[in-house]
Amino acid sequence: AGSSVGPLLLLVLLQNCKKTELADIIFLVDTSKSISKAQFESMQKFMESVVNKFKVRQDRVRLGIITFSTTPQSDFTLKESVFKRDVLEAIAKLVPRKGYTYTGKALNYSLQFFNATHGGRKSQKVPQILIVITDGKATNPNILKETSDMLRNNGVTIFSVGVKNSSRDQLETMAGGDKAKVFYVDSFKALENLYKNISSVICHHIKQRKSFFVLLTCTLLLRCVNSCCLVLFHVLNLPNSNLVVRINGRTYQTEFWLCCLVLKLCSGFSYYLAIKYKSYLIYFLIVIIDMKEKADLVFLLDMSGSIGVENYAIMINFTAELLKSFKVSNKFVRVGLAQFSDTPAHEFFLNDYSKEEEVVSHVLRLKYSGGNTYIGKALDHIKNYFKSSTGSRYGVSKNLVLITDGDSYDDVEDVAERVRALGVEMFAIGIGNFHSLKLLQIAGDPQRLFNVRSFSDLENIKNKLFETICKSKPIPEPTSNKSPTEIKTKVNFGNRA
Repeated sequence: AGSSVGPLLLLVLLQNCKKTELADIIFLVDTSKSISKAQFESMQKFMESVVNKFKVRQDRVRLGIITFSTTPQSDFTLKESVFKRDVLEAIAKLVPRKGYTYTGKALNYSLQFFNATHGGRKSQKVPQILIVITDGKATNPNILKETSDMLRNNGVTIFSVGVKNSSRDQLETMAGGDKAKVFYVDSFKALENLYKNISSVICHHIKQRKSFFVLLTCTLLLRCVNSCCLVLFHVLNLPNSNLVVRINGRTYQTEFWLCCLVLKLCSGFSYYLAIKYKSYLIYFLIVIIDMKEKADLVFLLDMSGSIGVENYAIMINFTAELLKSFKVSNKFVRVGLAQFSDTPAHEFFLNDYSKEEEVVSHVLRLKYSGGNTYIGKALDHIKNYFKSSTGSRYGVSKNLVLITDGDSYDDVEDVAERVRALGVEMFAIGIGNFHSLKLLQIAGDPQRLFNVRSFSDLENIKNKLFETICKSKPIPEPTSNKSPTEIKTKVNFGNRA
């Protein structure tokens, strides 16, 4: 028996209508004596960039600022957050106050500023978010867990941002052990580019309010699409019964206008619309979106000495942002990663993680080592990531993204051919002083070779790189390279037809 598709379609419709962001966000900013004026300016730029990501209004996103060292101090409350310019002006007026890093005391102090008296909207079920930014270890670490737990028990979500000498254990303690809410950079300059990562994560925690206006818009859209479908219904002279929709192998009985809604609203999949008329069954294959659904994607990142700490942070943030463009999961896009300098360094295989937040969290925790650039040795190592035992799948496109800023100390042509022989498409990104011939030998095709002048220009190629990867297709592997299991799977599949 088929199940009703109406409620499902209404839910999809509501989710695709315009959403309104709601949140109360307070910055808790370390201003202790270890932070110089220039470093504090980097902290200000980071906060300004985060603020610019949101629509600041009293009925949307409110922001507050608390600074701390030996003692905490409220500099700007949620109640004062009327316009974005008010918040930006308050950030610009901040000055380092020196003193020691009493983070626990500051956490305890911050709770009161989420109250309604100071503009908090907890009673309205608006998400309460605290962003802690610090560069050092807490002077009073023994109360960090107690105070951060107290905030969480009162509905406050804590994101901890650590710079340079901050303690990762303490950052995780404040975030309640949730590594997805922990962000760490090795320098204050790198902090300035972190806003994209933290903003996207925070957005997952912001309540989406469906107002009366949104519901009205959805209703009008529903009626409009319904009318268009009725016209089509009349032109084709189709009956108003015996209609079914098949979605991912399941059958739903419905009317023709609901079938139209399925085609209009659901993207990312291929749907079959089966219209049963008299004794005939007519199938229409509708491809809604031209987007890669399944892929094995491995990153090979240069961490040699020529890159430097700040550029390394930019590269890591770029990698994390690029990953968010894909549907990362065990079923769709699997991700693996290794780094290299003198020797390759394993990070994770394709079957180690099944969720986007797990992959991104690991990427943002990568460590820089320095050393020389041995790409050939790294390519030889990366072949292990495209085995079935490490999560690679037969019949799914295999992709390798290499990011490097220098010439390789060893040869790459022969080993690149061996990697390609496994059915892997390679994408090479050269930054600054790179050897274009060797990178072309790796990519094997100029369309898969990307050149940028500096690490800060990586952002400019993100969309093009994503689109190029999405166009890749599974490359048939030589029969000799297939395992007996893979050969048997292919034969059995053919026998089903």
